[in-house]
Amino acid sequence: MPISPSFTASQNSGTPSIITLTDTSTGSDGAITQRRVYLLQSNGQYLVPTGTTTDYVEWDIVDSTISLDVLV
Repeated sequence: MPISPSFTASQNSGTPSIITLTDTSTGSDGAITQRRVYLLQSNGQYLVPTGTTTDYVEWDIVDSTISLDVLV
């Protein structure tokens, strides 16, 4: 079955600076080997964790969730 990409985003009231993304995709595609998260602000700037040198965050394909501390 072809992949149908989907994800959810959430925050915890105890740690509001951390965004948790969860992959809820269905199906599969063996050609997909990586994921990238782009968080674009309304001013055209990208949000990334401190020390990240790209406009995106790598999300390991084997992990179904990722937590990003970007809202400092």
